[in-house]
Amino acid sequence: SMVFDSDKNIYFADKASHQVKMWNKTTNQIKVIVGTGVEGFGNNCIVGEIGCALNSPSAVALNGTTVYILDFGNLRIASVDLISKRLETYLNASS
Repeated sequence: SMVFDSDKNIYFADKASHQVKMWNKTTNQIKVIVGTGVEGFGNNCIVGEIGCALNSPSAVALNGTTVYILDFGNLRIASVDLISKRLETYLNASS
């Protein structure tokens, strides 16, 4: 899935690369928002740290500066604050 922000940038889940990315409308560039490119489970970590990973993200939603991610392989909804760059578990399917 994908979602637009107020500047018309597109946030999308790249399930195959285990990442969430953003296409910048102004620069026509794609950048990784979160994910290492290898499946894993990261929680309470800063984006870019080793181990700050996702597992088959399949959907995204945006609320202000927070991206919510359906982290399908980890059975959770994760959140990333775009300001602090912190990845956390918002809701775990087993709880």
